Amino acid sequence: MSNSDEQVRFISEDELDDKSTITRLLKSITEMSTQERSELLSHVPNKGKSDRREHPRQSCDLTVSFQKDNNCDGYITNLSAGGVFIQTKKKFDVSDTIKMSFTLPNEDNPLIATGKIIRNTDDGIAVKFDVTDFETGLISSLILLHSE
Repeated sequence: MSNSDEQVRFISEDELDDKSTITRLLKSITEMSTQERSELLSHVPNKGKSDRREHPRQSCDLTVSFQKDNNCDGYITNLSAGGVFIQTKKKFDVSDTIKMSFTLPNEDNPLIATGKIIRNTDDGIAVKFDVTDFETGLISSLILLHSE
């Protein structure tokens, strides 16, 4: 971005639907310096907080391993860039921090994230990811990539 020789090319809507374009974008972003990512982020419109939820949710059925003190297994039934709902009978306190690992379909490497439990129900726990804005964007892109 900082090189004056680089040219800006706008991506068509058809290209945005192409998974290889999304993959190329993610690769390019991960190779940027922190300053370049901040500059790029400054050009992204800030979505208003009019919706109750900051990130759209995706229904799913993913196996997840997670831990606070002991290892536990469960199922992610709901996923967004902001967090997950884990179906489990294990009880935790609201504000407990857990570490979790899960793999999206067609991905080789698991996503590993920490999060804070924000709600307990009889069916499981709602967990808000403890990640940077950049990591939130990457998670959002991966969810979009696998939602089709």
